[in-house]
Amino acid sequence: MTTAIHEQQDSATTQATAGDGLDVLKQLHTELLRQVSTAGSKRQLLVALAELICRYVQPLAMCYVERDSQGKLLDTIRMHPAKDDDQTKRLARQLSSACQTACRQGTVEVRRQDIPARWIVAAPVVRQGLDPEAVGFIFSADEPPQHSIMLAHIVASHLVLWHVLAASRESEQDARTAAAALELLDGVGAAPDLRSACFVLAAELQTHLKCRRVAVGLRPGGKGHCRLLAFSGVAQFDLQSRAACAMEAAMNETVLRNDVTL
Repeated sequence: MTTAIHEQQDSATTQATAGDGLDVLKQLHTELLRQVSTAGSKRQLLVALAELICRYVQPLAMCYVERDSQGKLLDTIRMHPAKDDDQTKRLARQLSSACQTACRQGTVEVRRQDIPARWIVAAPVVRQGLDPEAVGFIFSADEPPQHSIMLAHIVASHLVLWHVLAASRESEQDARTAAAALELLDGVGAAPDLRSACFVLAAELQTHLKCRRVAVGLRPGGKGHCRLLAFSGVAQFDLQSRAACAMEAAMNETVLRNDVTL
């Protein structure tokens, strides 16, 4: 009788713990969606994710493994902890190894470490048409392994979502830029003379790039010094003015250097 009562109590405790863990994951999911929809860059997102995950659970370590434009794996980005002692470096090496395996295989990598008892979990971040990256965690063995794996899946899926949204925003920006370029070409092409075309160019670029001022200068015959022909928002300007002289000086410098001049 006593044994049965203890078994029932243990079972109830396990169910309560599992329920609490799922509630935490649900709350974390809501916060992750908010971060994914507002982060401007991957690095900003990773910083926000590290703070958020540490608020809900207590991972011993977190990291992210990304690729360069050629698909080569880069150095591991350590998300947590921030300290740089020997133990942290050892955890980072173990986690980096698991993440690289997840990248190569495209599946979740789960490893159990016995001394001390820990779970190492790495999940691939699958990107359309590209090799996967990976996010990884190390948890104490006190954490149920199914929760650790589920957490890795949830975080990885939100990182995938961020990549999709980022690609969509980039496509939209490319479309707007292409439309603006066509509109600019139409305006310049319809100008009656070169000076008018330069004024159209300056005005349209100011609007599209949201600049305070845009200036256009040309070198007659492609040689010699630049001559300032157009200032956005100004129909007539004094070539001897301080602003005009400074702009022409910058233009001449950039021509001589054949590079961007600030």
